[in-house]
Amino acid sequence: RTIAVNISDEHNFADGLTAGEWEQMRAALGPGLEARVVRNPRLAIDYLATRVPSMTQVYRRLQGFVHEIISAAFSNLVITPGVTTTEDVVWWMRQRVNDLGLHTWFQPSVSVQRRDSTAEGLGDDPIIQRGDVLHCDFGITAMGLNTDTQHMAYVLPDGETDAPEGLKRAFARANRLQDILLDKTKVGMTGNEVLQAVLRQMRSEGLNGTMYSHPIGDHGHGAGPLIGLWDYQEAVPGRGDV
Repeated sequence: RTIAVNISDEHNFADGLTAGEWEQMRAALGPGLEARVVRNPRLAIDYLATRVPSMTQVYRRLQGFVHEIISAAFSNLVITPGVTTTEDVVWWMRQRVNDLGLHTWFQPSVSVQRRDSTAEGLGDDPIIQRGDVLHCDFGITAMGLNTDTQHMAYVLPDGETDAPEGLKRAFARANRLQDILLDKTKVGMTGNEVLQAVLRQMRSEGLNGTMYSHPIGDHGHGAGPLIGLWDYQEAVPGRGDV
């Protein structure tokens, strides 16, 4: 039989053995047993990536909290155009999470896209104005599980009752890419195989997009297959081969 050790140069979830611990282990094993040592990162990764059915109900409840918090944060309850800054919204979200007895695993972020403006011009904490497109990145932790959710919103200008048609078409295309990802993700496929299937379908439909998706679970960026990265749109070495 072989002896699997927690060492990997590609997967952080399978690289918990320190150099000092490895030296002690080698000394304790001796040459005979050391010859049977192998690296098997999938042992740790597959264990951490396993989702039991009872987790689904917990996740649905957690995502319910997430959507409620984001919906309130992006509403008139929190935002007064011309007054409220993005950091005001961020800290409202943090306070709401604390009030609910939950935790965050990273600082939420809220950013603004504005016509004829750049990120540099808007600065780190812009005042939210009517006509802005908002984006948030928000994740909570509870019962040993983590969420990671990004949402967009549009701040209606005075006199408008709905978002512009062009903006709605852009959202629809983004939603279509999400649907493609769900459709192409199958049990037994690696992250890179899913990525290629998604990109082929995306391009065949004339969509111009970028695919990036990561597992969640015991960790916010959890063990399991990466499906693309911002700078790896053909394949992700190692972590996409899971």
